[in-house]
Amino acid sequence: MRSIKSLVVALLLSLFFALGSLLPAAELPTGPRLKDLAGPMLIGSAYFADWYSDVDREIILREHNAIEAIAFGAYGAWPSPGVYSIADFNSTINWAVANNKQVIMHVLAGSDAYMPAWMRSGNYTPAQLEALLDDFFKAIITSNGNNTKVSMWNVINEVCNPDGNGFETSVLDALGWEDDASGLTGADRPVTRIPVYIRRAFEIARKYTDRDLELRDNSIEMHMTGYTPNTYKPKMFYQLCRHLLAKGAPLTAVGIQGHVTVEPTWGENTWDSHAAWIRKLKALGLKVYITENTVQPAQVPLAANWDAYQKDKIYNMMKAERQAGRNTFISSHHIG
Repeated sequence: MRSIKSLVVALLLSLFFALGSLLPAAELPTGPRLKDLAGPMLIGSAYFADWYSDVDREIILREHNAIEAIAFGAYGAWPSPGVYSIADFNSTINWAVANNKQVIMHVLAGSDAYMPAWMRSGNYTPAQLEALLDDFFKAIITSNGNNTKVSMWNVINEVCNPDGNGFETSVLDALGWEDDASGLTGADRPVTRIPVYIRRAFEIARKYTDRDLELRDNSIEMHMTGYTPNTYKPKMFYQLCRHLLAKGAPLTAVGIQGHVTVEPTWGENTWDSHAAWIRKLKALGLKVYITENTVQPAQVPLAANWDAYQKDKIYNMMKAERQAGRNTFISSHHIG
């Protein structure tokens, strides 16, 4: 197995050239590429065809073994009832498959931030909302043969409110609420009722694909701090996972995201906590994906030793993630 140091060096080189360097091919680093060092892990980035130059695409082709294809209902993919603008999404998937990249899709449904404006402002009954959701899922999953081309579908995204006030608001809340079935008690059970649409979204998605179905959420707590007595959001996320599994929902994967602003006080215990959180989720029988993964400075201008400092933190982060499990997807989120 390649060393984690080799993997991190390759990742840093990949990110360096991703910042827009136009060095000729002869000046590229030699040796194994990042995808060659990844082993069973998936490493990639979000991909929009109109975001990236030919240089960026070459980086993805050379270094990555996966991409994340984006289709937000709130931002153009679902402009009106029964109308779907997914040609670019399908093109991205076909490009990835043709170049032997696994595809992860982001995002089918979630809080109001991910639902189209016409739906949020409409006056739909619960039955109508569920029918609309079913039609959208069917269209995007079955179009272009995506049901087999996409390895994992991000079914629900960012529904846990980080401030202790339950779930983020969604127009789909109109489908009703159900009692928590997680089996947790006391402080490990932050909420007592769960929006029905979350479970129904997974059940609907399963009608159209047998690939992995993911619940995803984002915050520094979700990514780094993990499950501790003072972290409300990870507790709520963990409770939601247990609830969905207890209700028989076809949840098979989770995604935790982190744009990490590294603090000088972080030591090995921080990374141990990160690994423990991944193992806790894996113990539920779920695959764990690190769906956004960046290390950024706490302040600018950068300290003189920033490059070495960042390299050390990326090394420790990826070491923890690799030691915690082998089915992890690590995404830099964006190339540049």
